[in-house]
Amino acid sequence: IRLLYNAGTPIYTKEIIRDVDEQLKLLTSIPQASKRCQQRVTVQGLDKSQVEFEVESGLTLPGGSTIPGGELDLEMVVREPFISYIPIQRLTSIIENQIPRLAYCSLQIHHYMDCWNKFSQEPVDQSCSQPYEEVNAFFRSIRGTWEASEACRQLRSTLLSVQTPYRKVVGLGLGTMGYSDEGSRRAAYQHALLLTLQEVLWEKEKKSIVECSGQSGGGIIYAQDPGYTPVDELILGEHGITVVGNPKGFLEVDDWTAVVSCAPSVPVKQIIADLAQPGIMIVDRICEEDSKIPMLDPDSPRVRQQVNNSYNMFEFCGEYEHFGEAVMYVRRH
Repeated sequence: IRLLYNAGTPIYTKEIIRDVDEQLKLLTSIPQASKRCQQRVTVQGLDKSQVEFEVESGLTLPGGSTIPGGELDLEMVVREPFISYIPIQRLTSIIENQIPRLAYCSLQIHHYMDCWNKFSQEPVDQSCSQPYEEVNAFFRSIRGTWEASEACRQLRSTLLSVQTPYRKVVGLGLGTMGYSDEGSRRAAYQHALLLTLQEVLWEKEKKSIVECSGQSGGGIIYAQDPGYTPVDELILGEHGITVVGNPKGFLEVDDWTAVVSCAPSVPVKQIIADLAQPGIMIVDRICEEDSKIPMLDPDSPRVRQQVNNSYNMFEFCGEYEHFGEAVMYVRRH
């Protein structure tokens, strides 16, 4: 795997991601009553081998916890499958590759799961999203605070001072705004940032500064996160942000995209490095060496090479509690 990687073999390709996504869509479109045979999805590994994954939606598995009397009271209900992205650090780890047939699979099929009490038939986690009115007011308030901040002013000034190499905006793994906690506050600030990127693009179009293909009307925003609730989707849609599922957000990224992703739970930087050279990336600061501590969105030699060869870095002054270690990388021309 290291030899393939060092030779430039992409860990992720749009072709393979799109193929796996189409297989999953086909399976989910089959009526439940017609699912007589075992369902499988085939994924091509880095060595060109074809690996089959079983789709097990609806399966019930024993859980943990014991009630008085010695009976296990929890069970795990397997939900829909999704594409999981394996970073190069895990692909080259002995611990991760204890299943030989999966050794070369940078894409794997996992399932969302719910934990239920099998006696009461109720979900263990019954946390509910806040109602639409509260989340909408919360997001509008955060957006106003962000747009009045010095960090937003500096960001706008930087973007207006450079040739803006993007025509659309994609947010990846920004989180849900619906639970009145610190995570929701972070998510609200990061979605407000998407709207700022869109507004700057519109400003520059009006001044005829940005001319990519002789056409105007850019500024579409896509956002992908499995945690979005129906309330999130409704509110984001009202603000012009189109919510898409995995892997649509990744497939939308091209060389004329502004990508925003702050400490996601998937290796966004490694995926993007193989798929495109986005015009702008607001992501966690890329370090010269891999961290010895497992981290979210880990860097890689390919990510560092892409940034060192093609990007200028600008400090991002957003507060750490809202944006983490984010900085802005702008592609050179």
